[in-house]
Amino acid sequence: MKDKLIGLAMILGIAMLIGTCVPESKPPKSDAIYDGRQSLTQQLRDPDSLQIIKEEIVDGHYTAHYRAKNGFGGYVEENYVSPQKTYRTPRRRCTSNSQR
Repeated sequence: MKDKLIGLAMILGIAMLIGTCVPESKPPKSDAIYDGRQSLTQQLRDPDSLQIIKEEIVDGHYTAHYRAKNGFGGYVEENYVSPQKTYRTPRRRCTSNSQR
């Protein structure tokens, strides 16, 4: 039991020495992706045919690589970038034990 407590104390000590890098505020990334998807589906002829291959937030803009039906009923792959910023990237605050 004593060995387990010593091991746990060592792990916690090492973690405190390394420091952490945390965002200043929790980003609403899921909200930005939801808003971006809504914007994308409004652009499509058949929103139910949407198949998202990859989506992410780049420089505050929602971007997606997707497949959807075109006007002739065939599937096409396209890229979409939201025209307006939907997400502001938070600054990161890095701290270490020596800076505290």
